[in-house]
Amino acid sequence: MKHRSFLLIALLVAVPLLGSCDVEKSDLNIRKISRSVAYSLPVFHLNQLPLDENISTNAFNLFIDSLDPSRSYYLQSDIDTFTEEAPMLAKRLHKGDISFATRAFDVLMERIENRIAFTEELLEKGFDTSADETFLWDRQETEWVETEAEWNELWRKRVKNEYIARLVSQQVYANEEEVETNTVDSAETIVTNIVADAEEEYDEEAEDANLSPEEFILERYKQFKLTMKTFDEEMLLQRYLTAFSHVYDPHSDYMSPSSVEDFDINMKLSLVGIGAMLRPDDGAARIVRVIPGGPADQDGRLKAGDKIIAVAQGDDEPVSILHWPLYKAVRLIRGEIDSTVVLTVIPASDRSGTRTKLIDLVRDEVKLEEQAAKGEVKEVDLGDGNTRRLGVITLPDFYADFSATSNNEKDARRASTDVRRLINELMLEGIEGLVLDLRNNGGGSLVESIDIAGLFISSGPIVQVKERRGVQVLPDADPEVNYDGPLIILVNRLSASASEILAAALQDYKRAIIVGDKQTHGKGTVQTLMPLGGERRGSLKLTTAGFYR
Repeated sequence: MKHRSFLLIALLVAVPLLGSCDVEKSDLNIRKISRSVAYSLPVFHLNQLPLDENISTNAFNLFIDSLDPSRSYYLQSDIDTFTEEAPMLAKRLHKGDISFATRAFDVLMERIENRIAFTEELLEKGFDTSADETFLWDRQETEWVETEAEWNELWRKRVKNEYIARLVSQQVYANEEEVETNTVDSAETIVTNIVADAEEEYDEEAEDANLSPEEFILERYKQFKLTMKTFDEEMLLQRYLTAFSHVYDPHSDYMSPSSVEDFDINMKLSLVGIGAMLRPDDGAARIVRVIPGGPADQDGRLKAGDKIIAVAQGDDEPVSILHWPLYKAVRLIRGEIDSTVVLTVIPASDRSGTRTKLIDLVRDEVKLEEQAAKGEVKEVDLGDGNTRRLGVITLPDFYADFSATSNNEKDARRASTDVRRLINELMLEGIEGLVLDLRNNGGGSLVESIDIAGLFISSGPIVQVKERRGVQVLPDADPEVNYDGPLIILVNRLSASASEILAAALQDYKRAIIVGDKQTHGKGTVQTLMPLGGERRGSLKLTTAGFYR
């Protein structure tokens, strides 16, 4: 895959950038980013479609659907007002004007406030659960509601459906708890000791089970409102520009600076931080899981369920992150290696939320090993008293540290390097066959797919790539074969892109038997990540080629 960088010249046109709204400002140059995207889409995308009124109208529809996919908040009158602007959005994008996005978002927030208040009224009145009614939960293809009466009826059925679902869920949870209680038996003392040692462990399901259906539903809607209120310019810009990109094809996106950072982390399987997975919760950043081997794990004080409410850099004053977009909180928690971050935390064990503690951690590199290739040996019983030793390599993604690879760094993290190492280790274990598990592998680096195919064949073409300039055959040029024994490749419907290239090539070379679902995902395009110039402008992930066997 060719990794190209584009520096785009911005035209200086004085236009309003954003309408007046409650969306938090960012440090992004919205005008330059928007105009760069408007220029790049028709020029560099494989289809080379003009950014015209047709694209504009389709982008409008995708954007509105992304804000209200269930068609439950906006009214038909809102859509009618918005539609008047739809054909002009592309022309405005060329000028760097995305003010429509903020106006549409402002209206959405008004509607959310209205519906949450109405939901409270419904929950106070209660529901007749004996009535025979139907609720259509998938409303993507339905019409927008026109009157307030239709709107209220839709929401009455929606909330009633959630109420009944909650009653059922509570009953199922209660039954599971009863089964677990009845099967404790003589192990009760051991279980008690385990619980005592983990008194600060957080059980979200158990906590939710204590809420009444009314409390549970209202809490979820209030949490949704808080999450939507954390939308800032960067998040809204990504949503809006991605709508335009998706008109060209569903695999093209605008990636904000924060999304590019996350993409790089996922591809190189490492980051510098504390080693914890977070999610928004009541305005705070809640710890979902502590990553094994990271600073937080080694320190031992930070627990799943703890809520981070403020962050300080070393001896600096703490900065409150309450009601921040999660990505901004994460950015504040990450930092330079060997630097100190001090977290103000509400412990998971404090249900009142009134007690806080300070946890200081030294940032370090965190390896995301759970997303890396893994190998193991399985003894397979043949049923006749004999067994076979099979090696199994599970590959979740075709990852690669692009920066380190392009700089020819010896220890650059690559999927092909890991798979080669695992093959050698398994062969030392005396395996008699190998299974390469590509199930749920959505793809990744095209180069890694080619290099991994080369581990099983001497040399030859792997895939054809058709760009605008013509067809290019991408081969494995390395004659070395790392494994020439029996090979099975496991796939399913979620095996896509680079997974399909690898499986198809090894099938065509008669090197592997493909086992799994009748068909794989069927993604046949190649994307190129194009920086938009400048540190805080993000990148366009554009489809620039199609691939063929």
